[in-house]
Parts: sequence; structure tokens; C-alpha cells
Amino acid sequence: MKLTKLLAIALIACMLLTMTAFASDAKPYAGTTIHVVLNTHKYYEAADQFIPEFEEATGIKVVMEHVERVSLATKQEMELGSHTGAYDVMLIDGSKVVRYDQAGWVEPLNDYIANDPNFDYADYIDAYADLLKVGDNIDGIPCVGETTVLFYRKDLFEQVGIEKAPETWAEVEAACEKLSAIEGVAPLGLRARAGEGLNVYVWASFLWAFGGRYIDENGYPVLDSEEAIAATQKFAELINKYGPIGGGDMTHADLVPQFQQGKLAMYYDASVWNTNFKDVNSAIPEVLENWAAAPAPMGEEGKGAAAVAAHSLMISKDSKNKEAAWEFIKWYSGAELQTKVALQTETFGAIVHKSIMADEAFEKVFGGHGWIEACEESLTHSRPDYRYTDNPDWAYIGDTIGKAVQDTIIGVGTAESNMKEMNKVLKEFLEENGYIK
Repeated sequence: MKLTKLLAIALIACMLLTMTAFASDAKPYAGTTIHVVLNTHKYYEAADQFIPEFEEATGIKVVMEHVERVSLATKQEMELGSHTGAYDVMLIDGSKVVRYDQAGWVEPLNDYIANDPNFDYADYIDAYADLLKVGDNIDGIPCVGETTVLFYRKDLFEQVGIEKAPETWAEVEAACEKLSAIEGVAPLGLRARAGEGLNVYVWASFLWAFGGRYIDENGYPVLDSEEAIAATQKFAELINKYGPIGGGDMTHADLVPQFQQGKLAMYYDASVWNTNFKDVNSAIPEVLENWAAAPAPMGEEGKGAAAVAAHSLMISKDSKNKEAAWEFIKWYSGAELQTKVALQTETFGAIVHKSIMADEAFEKVFGGHGWIEACEESLTHSRPDYRYTDNPDWAYIGDTIGKAVQDTIIGVGTAESNMKEMNKVLKEFLEENGYIK
């Protein structure tokens, strides 16, 4: 069956499902206006064009605002802390869920889910949905999801005699050694710049692969362990020996273009970058034809973890239009709209629904490079505590870790001295703030 026919069938099905979902309610929220504030993202750019359909079906007027992510975090905390109720729907990042929950800023969605026969919560990919749970509370619904995968160039692998994608970090290092013989191409790209959402997002895979963890059973930080030090040392070694020139201060904003332009042989990062590597306007032909994805490499004896992250939607505790906000959340994150966005744009693949991942039409657009299979496998190795986001002060903790990691990369101290000093700082912080009794 041709893609165009599959697309037509999928869109008709989406329209029928949407009509069915709203028909019985006869626009009970007509005349209601909800205010939504989210970060900037490709999904929203594509999804927003369908908001008039939602408004027509429900009678709800949507006032949408998008703010750059760092600025949004500050804006939201000011609004939520002031209890203005100015926004009904907001972004809730997986790294902020515990903070928002403990502050009493978020409306739990358990009853909305349980009482809504048109909402299929079980269709959301478990790894993403689990990030939004605090105890018994379901504090948000995932809208954009990602894990980590290893992107690589099949043609360059063949050139140096590498027969299969690396499955462990030891195999990645062995591949780097062979790939280093290719002139003008760095073997591996890894985020290095300090930040809980920058180098820590990738470094954490090494922490788990080497058998490390953030805290022990009593809540004390253990990032001065032999395992954590070895993970940090290896992370720094790979960047310095096999990364691009200047790699010690690079982020995904630097590394994605490098891979697009054929300057990287391997790149370990968020799965969402697949769209960039199939972009005919930005990627060179050799990359378009030969990029592939493999699951997140593991450590020895099955140790390790892939990242899992989600941009999600929450209802503000102070919202005056919670029922209407719920109607918007379930639509904006729903499988019907995500199918439209994925198939019409043919660029957005960061879906959060099991049913779409298994859909033949989705496979037609996003299959062929091992990307779907890599994502599915990486998600089986993901864990909600990939980063120590259970602590409401994770932003400070993560940035503190990130500085110690980058200092090691650029040669300011050693992995051992940096991790021990950083662990001491975190221990004092956790004690002073009552996290360790």
C-alpha cells in the first residue's frame, strides 16, 4: 500500500475518532478560554496549526504561548509560586515533577484519567508516563518523548572493517580506535558542557554502565565511589581522545551539525535528532544515505541505562478551568494528533504512544535506519532515576555534577579529585537542606 493511501486512511480515522470523542458532550465548555504556556519545540510548531479544529469541536478558546525553555522555567516558577492562576496548562519537565508536586503547584490527574472513558492512558509509552508519577500522583501527561541512541555512519564502519554497531562502551572505544584512521572525521561526539541537561544527560549513561549511582540507601551521595570516578574518567578520555577539536565545551547544538556535515562517525545523544539526519536541506548526501541508529551501549555484565526524558503537560493547581484544560491536554498529547503531525510533517518522530510506534504508516516514514528498533530497545534499558530527579533541588545538584565532569574533561583537576570534592559539596547541601536526616 502506498504511503499516500496510508496517510489518507490514518487521517480519516483520526477525524472520526476526534468527532466521536467530542460528539456526545455537545460542547459543554463552549465559551471557556484556557491559557497555555509551553516551551518552544518542533512538535508544537506543527501541532498548533490544528488548534482551530479543537476549538471548533469543543467550543474552548485556546490562548497559546511558547517561551524558550530556560526562560520558561523561571516564568513558570514565578507564576506558580504566586498562585496567579494565569495559566491553565503548563509544561512539566520530568526533571521538575517532584519539585512541582511537593510545592503543591500541580493538579494530580488520577481522577481525570479514571473518569474519562475516551482516554487511553495505557497507550502512552510506560517509560515516559512513569516520569510523571510521584507516589500515587499522576502529575502530567507526556507529549514529546526521547531516549538515547547511538547514531553512526554505516559507510565509515565498512571502510575500517567494523561489522556491527557497538553494544557496549568498550566496543564503542574499540570502534573509535579504528575510526580514528579516517582523516577529517572525529570518531565520537559526546556532550561536554556543564549542565544537568547537557553533559549530565549523556554522562549518566556512563555512571550506570560502570555500576555507579547517585545516592546510597540512606540518601548520602556516592559520586566519589570508584565506579563514579572511573565512569567520569572514561567519559573525559573518549571526548579528549576521539572527539572533535574543541569538544570539551560542546553541546548537542554543536554536535548535531557536525554529524550532519559528515564530521562525526558516531554520536551518542537524544533519539529526536533522527529528524536532523534525514533533513535534505542540512545533511550531506553521505549522511542521508548512511546514517543508522543503534540502542544505547551498555556496560559489562548488563549494567547500564539509557536516558529517558519527556516534555509533558500539567494542569496548574490554581487553574479556574481544570475540566477544559484536561480536554486540551488529552487532545494535544493524544495519538490522533500525534499521528497527524508525524505523518504530515514526515519529520517529527518523538511520539509517546505505543500504537503509533507499531503503526505501518509510521514505519514507512521513520523506519529504514534502525531508528525505531533502537528507540524501543533503549527504552527497555531506561530508568526513571537515570538522573536524580527525585530530589526537588535536582537542577542545582545536576549542575554541580556537570561542572565536576567538565572540569575533568578540560583538565582542571582529575576525575578523582573533582568527584570527591563535588560529592563533599553535595553531602553538605543535602544535610543543610534536610534531605539527609
